[in-house]
Amino acid sequence: MEQHIYLPNKNENGNYELYDTNKNEVIREVRYTVGALRTYHLRTAIEEDKALLYDGNWKKVDKSLYFQYTQSAPVNELKAPVEVSSETEQIREFIHTTAYSMKPENLLLDELRWKYAVRSVVRAQNMLVCGPTGSGKTMMVKWLAEALDRPLHIFNLGSTQDPRASLIGNTHFDSERGTFFSQSPFIEAIQQENAIILLDELSRANPEAFNILMSVLDPNQRYLRIDESVDSPIINVHPTVTFIGTANIGTEYTSTRVIDRALEDRFVTIQMDYLDEQGEKELLSKIFSEVSENNIDTVAKLVTLIREDVKNEEGQLERSLSTRHSIEMTSLINDGFTIEEVMEIVVYPNYSDDGGLDSERTYVKQLLQSVLDSSEGELTPEVEEEIPMF
Repeated sequence: MEQHIYLPNKNENGNYELYDTNKNEVIREVRYTVGALRTYHLRTAIEEDKALLYDGNWKKVDKSLYFQYTQSAPVNELKAPVEVSSETEQIREFIHTTAYSMKPENLLLDELRWKYAVRSVVRAQNMLVCGPTGSGKTMMVKWLAEALDRPLHIFNLGSTQDPRASLIGNTHFDSERGTFFSQSPFIEAIQQENAIILLDELSRANPEAFNILMSVLDPNQRYLRIDESVDSPIINVHPTVTFIGTANIGTEYTSTRVIDRALEDRFVTIQMDYLDEQGEKELLSKIFSEVSENNIDTVAKLVTLIREDVKNEEGQLERSLSTRHSIEMTSLINDGFTIEEVMEIVVYPNYSDDGGLDSERTYVKQLLQSVLDSSEGELTPEVEEEIPMF
């Protein structure tokens, strides 16, 4: 393959350009913004005063060595790269001073992980959000995009049966047009400036999706080859695009797949977990301001006890209740349902009643009764009686 060497340069308009010394021409002009500096090779080349060599793979070389590859004009005839220290300082200031104030009130994510998430988007760094089902992974990404005013494109890989059609497109036949290729929305999304691409349920994706995404997520490649189209064009990912995947990782998630290690290494990871009891109360109180404090305390305490039992090696339950469950429970209470009705609809179906008094369902009923016994004041008139064990 022919070798090319590119020199980052600043033109008279104040924009960066990549100068192809083989062809003696500018091959790409990039506006000098925070987004432009997200491109890994361009940014590091500027910071390290290096040139970029491409011979099938990207590498950085000292500018003084580029004569080994080309006879173009000497480096000193090109303008020196602009210092990026001030831009870096602006990014630091935004992440550590401004970003946390932008976090949505209902997102109870600690400051460190929120700032890390913001930093990943600002730097266009792939991010994998892991955690149990119902812990708010997808909602966190949606709120992140909203807070940073970024376009969000969601692709649910867990429900995708044909990854090539979903990520690349389909070939169709028409009697008038003949055979033609129809590209997927994914191709358009990865070319949009500042876009956040949510790869939802990545751990449930078909392995073929992993193969397609390898080059897209690789910071040294960032492209998608469309083999189905004429001439197999290569679509480059816009340098400001951020990919965020969500994943359930654990033996309890039987429909998930082990994510390919090479693919997983293309992400930084943020671990999300269920809220503690106080965090659950705060969230439910913010969402349902008209529900009594006692009822919210009951829901938060119950789901916390169940989660603690699941984590306990000697616990009797195998399945936790998620924040999604607690929100639904409180929503029903807000609409006039009693605690017992809420349990029958939302909670009990998750637990087996096999074994009678020794069943999981009976144990959950006992946990609820212990919460009701310890609560102060009346919850609702309908639950003054004991909760039946079966």
